[in-house]
Amino acid sequence: MKGAILRWTENHHEEAIYLSFQSQPRPLELLKENKSLSQLAAEHKVHPNQLRQWRDQALKELPTLFDRKSQTADLVAAHERQTEELYSEIGRLTTHVGWLKKKSGLDPAAR
Repeated sequence: MKGAILRWTENHHEEAIYLSFQSQPRPLELLKENKSLSQLAAEHKVHPNQLRQWRDQALKELPTLFDRKSQTADLVAAHERQTEELYSEIGRLTTHVGWLKKKSGLDPAAR
């Protein structure tokens, strides 16, 4: 698994640096706070501000992490209801079109 980090080179061009998954800091490492952000930044060659943003995002998202299962289940149920309603509507419209074709004489099978 690879990740890209953009940085500016000496001649002021942006380049992507691809890091392997193992070299990227894990959110758990940031949350444990066994090492300072500066130490983690030096180990993983990432700017401390980037680590701070990742940590803040993880802390912000943690409370809702397990609520997503119920939200996903609700979305799936709503999608299934909508799909069922749409198939029902397709059936009604197909029947209606068939009846109109038959009554108008456009349906060759009805002759």
